[in-house]
Amino acid sequence: MIASLTAHRQGISDAIRDIAAQYGSAAAQVNDWGPDLLDRLVDFATAGKLIRGSLVVATASLFGTRPDESLYTIAAALELVQSFLLIHDDIMDQDPVRRGKQAIYTQYQNRGQAEDYRDWTRFGESMGICAGDVAILLAIEAVASLPVEPAKGLQLVRLISAEISKVGIAQMADVANGHRPNDASADEIVSVYRYKTGRYTFSLPMMLGALYAGQSEAAVDALSEWGELQGVVFQIRDDQLGVMSETEEIGKPAGSDITSDKQTLHRLEFLARCGADQPGLAELFGSDSIASEELDTLRSAMQTSGVLDALERRVRSLRAKAAEVIQKLDLTSAQREALAEIDAFNAERSV
Repeated sequence: MIASLTAHRQGISDAIRDIAAQYGSAAAQVNDWGPDLLDRLVDFATAGKLIRGSLVVATASLFGTRPDESLYTIAAALELVQSFLLIHDDIMDQDPVRRGKQAIYTQYQNRGQAEDYRDWTRFGESMGICAGDVAILLAIEAVASLPVEPAKGLQLVRLISAEISKVGIAQMADVANGHRPNDASADEIVSVYRYKTGRYTFSLPMMLGALYAGQSEAAVDALSEWGELQGVVFQIRDDQLGVMSETEEIGKPAGSDITSDKQTLHRLEFLARCGADQPGLAELFGSDSIASEELDTLRSAMQTSGVLDALERRVRSLRAKAAEVIQKLDLTSAQREALAEIDAFNAERSV
């Protein structure tokens, strides 16, 4: 990962711990589940790559704002928002593993089973929902409590709330796509990419960083547009890693996107090119399990049929559009180089 997205990991991780610590006494007053949850949230949130939080700090730094406690708090809050989304996503997708560890709901299921709770499966899922709810509310409280001008604080909270509500609606489309009797179109899939992942992965953190740095509305809007395009690239690459990479690389079971029949552009392209000719491989999508030999055969077919090439052409087109957006901004050569570095990392990442 590039330096601008790794330099602030410690500061963001410390801020996540600080948010949890500040809420610790209030949580403990409610019941013993509070401290238990905070420990799990800190472990979960700090185990990720912290890309979104890092983008907040990197964007503010891009415009000459030195990182301070408030900026790290915003970054940490966004990582707690990310935790909220992932915790709920794992429940909906029934993914027991996240980042190479047990998903939060799985942790609670195991505790419920060990302590002889009735219906410990449902218990774990219910506790996971509660955990995600607490994570996002802690994030909002942290940003709302920043020692900044009230108008700026309100602007930051409103931006987070508006963008994450769009994620929820996009998630509804993603859930519907997984249950509908027919395939989603490419436009429908890209819409999910844009609003479920893209905007909160790139647009939101960069807008937050720019707002904190006091940038103009035009600059914030341009970064919003640039980030949205980068976010779609991010999800295309994420889907490719989900098919082409191994468990230890992606932190979840290899081929789980195939067995869950996740509606992706890769799946859509494959079925259009190979579905009729290779029905045995097409039937792997949505199957109960997939053997390593079957996954290797599917991967090979993805390459030889032109699926990966088609998606790479789409990525190049998105990057070209993003480059055009940057021309709207009055940036120094150093600032343009910094954004170009993020663009290259995003398109070429292997984890």
